[in-house]
Amino acid sequence: ALDQLGLDAESRYLVERYYVEYTVAGAGLNEAEKARLRDYNQHLSTLTTRFEKNLLADTNDLAVQALKNKQIDGIVADLPTAFYMTAAQLDDGVIVDVNDAFCELSGHRREGLLGRTVMDIRLWVDTAQRESVLQEGRQKGVVKNREVLLRHANGEAHHCLLFTKVFEYDGKPHHLSMAIDISERKRSEDELGYAEARYRAMVENTLSGVAIFRALGDCEDFEYLEFNKAAERIDLVSREEVVGKTLLEAFPGSRESGLYQALCRVWRNGIGENLPVYYYQDDRISGWRESFVYRLPSGELVEVYSDHTALI
Repeated sequence: ALDQLGLDAESRYLVERYYVEYTVAGAGLNEAEKARLRDYNQHLSTLTTRFEKNLLADTNDLAVQALKNKQIDGIVADLPTAFYMTAAQLDDGVIVDVNDAFCELSGHRREGLLGRTVMDIRLWVDTAQRESVLQEGRQKGVVKNREVLLRHANGEAHHCLLFTKVFEYDGKPHHLSMAIDISERKRSEDELGYAEARYRAMVENTLSGVAIFRALGDCEDFEYLEFNKAAERIDLVSREEVVGKTLLEAFPGSRESGLYQALCRVWRNGIGENLPVYYYQDDRISGWRESFVYRLPSGELVEVYSDHTALI
């Protein structure tokens, strides 16, 4: 049975262990083994996109025994991740079994789900996503890590990671699917994206020059990671000509101006430092600058500076 499903303990995603665990009913496990499996599932429920990196040998051993018996028992109801099983003969997806976590995710009672189709309950927000999952399942027998939108009974859309396996149950093909709600993670990603966009807009549109550096070695030099529009205007050089180069390559007069030494001090002690108006000069440009340098939690350094040449 294991060979027929094409499972490979070295390369299969951990979610496929879940599919196997779903069939543990009546697999000859004693109560201690079932309790141990529940503990594993409780741990696994906290994982989302890294299932494939956390292979659990003990769970896999129990799963192999379960596959040989091809049975289901009440342990499914205790699994903390949403499972649902549908008949695969028809594309409308008649629901054969669900667990409590799926009822919570979908907002439907178990008795209101069994015998109905996923189309009846309007589970899929985007039916094109469902068609794509079905097509891949027909071709490959398994669908992994697919981000989809599933609808709650109250109409709210949930971002979910979907894993679907085509397998035989009672001599007929079925889809066994696991849905992990990642809505909170998506919200966090969106908020981070908005914050980054606001930060970039602020940096790009400020009148002060902004440069971000990464220290190389023990302050041997500092590589430019960012260089905004105001910095381009002040130093008469494009971002493309600076990012990726080091401070001493792009601005060889930085030692004499004191900027290099200030960056070293701030990198070492983490204390922001103001450089009062100083003179910078190299073979290309010259002028009076004022800078403030500080260290980010990541260890990267930021220089915010302005051109005072016209005031001197």
